[in-house]
Amino acid sequence: MTVKSTLTSALAVLIVLVSCRGSKNFSASGTNDEIVYKAVKFLNKRPEDAYALGELKFNYQQAVKNHEEKINTWRNSSDIERWDKIIGELSSLQGLYDAINTSGTLLRATKAQSYFNAISVAKDSAADEYYQYGLTYIDKEGRDNMKEAYYVFKKADQYKNGFKNSRQKMKEAFDKSIINVVINPVHDDNFFANNWSNRGFGYNREYLQQTLIRDLGGDNSNSNPARFYTDWDARRKNISPDWIVDLTWQNIYVPRPVESNYSRNRTKKIEIGKDTSGRPIYQTVYATVRISRLSYNANGDMEYQVTDAKQNKSIEWNRVPASVSWQDEYATYTGDSRALDSSDWNLINNNNRGQQYNTNDEVLNELTKRVYYDIRNRLQQITAW
Repeated sequence: MTVKSTLTSALAVLIVLVSCRGSKNFSASGTNDEIVYKAVKFLNKRPEDAYALGELKFNYQQAVKNHEEKINTWRNSSDIERWDKIIGELSSLQGLYDAINTSGTLLRATKAQSYFNAISVAKDSAADEYYQYGLTYIDKEGRDNMKEAYYVFKKADQYKNGFKNSRQKMKEAFDKSIINVVINPVHDDNFFANNWSNRGFGYNREYLQQTLIRDLGGDNSNSNPARFYTDWDARRKNISPDWIVDLTWQNIYVPRPVESNYSRNRTKKIEIGKDTSGRPIYQTVYATVRISRLSYNANGDMEYQVTDAKQNKSIEWNRVPASVSWQDEYATYTGDSRALDSSDWNLINNNNRGQQYNTNDEVLNELTKRVYYDIRNRLQQITAW
């Protein structure tokens, strides 16, 4: 064998080895789309890798085939939402093209095509079909029909900004769906008047009603197709309610505070002087702290009932549980006060002594605060779209 042929053979072996080593560095795992993105990223750093380029070309062809098969399937469907699927598949194809288009070499190798125009055409078709679909609902009766009309007109506007008069139609559907909701004060069934103290503070039966109406937007809500009124405001403004919300406390239990007693002994070494050599002299002092603890756990269920006043049927009923736990401690002591620490003095000087809630009415107000957010969020959900 000549020197020239030997060098040629060695070079061929070297090329094969380099090619194999490069191929091993690229992992062709994942879906066809995922492999395309991985291959593009890899080839931007190692454009000479033949294995990665081969994987890119093969997986791009397979990805295009898969997406176009799905597009053809959806085109034969009568489901209005097929346009969301079709445009989604076209967008995936455009994403692959955009990734490959970062390199002219890869673009020529794969012959990748842009789907920008196809997406634009599909969005035009989607906007028009959603709009026409909305027209079939806008003249029908019922809040559900207005809800459907609103959202399909909104889809038309999303696919084609300002398409025809889609925004005007959205407002028309929204306005037609507005309901008047009357929230009544908390019902007491004379229970509170007969059994509850009203010393000073008093239970505010309108607190929950008025706070709900305020936070839900009252009669000026722009985000929710509902207007909220108190029973008094509805009568004053001669408004006929579409829905009525009744609020009732159930299973209220407020026990008397339970008192328990315990004690703890304190010892402390204190300096009382010094000896003749100047060293401190200590004395151990003793005290007993007697602690009284008052505690209770009040609870109840707030029942809410939402009724369709026009059709006299229940829309929703449920109960929201609430509880208020309370504990207070105060203390006295015997013995040497010098043995006490700061925590002992805090209890000894506690002048509240069970005054956190003076009356049952205050307890009930605290229970009301506990159920408020659950009820507000639920009313917001059932009146919203």
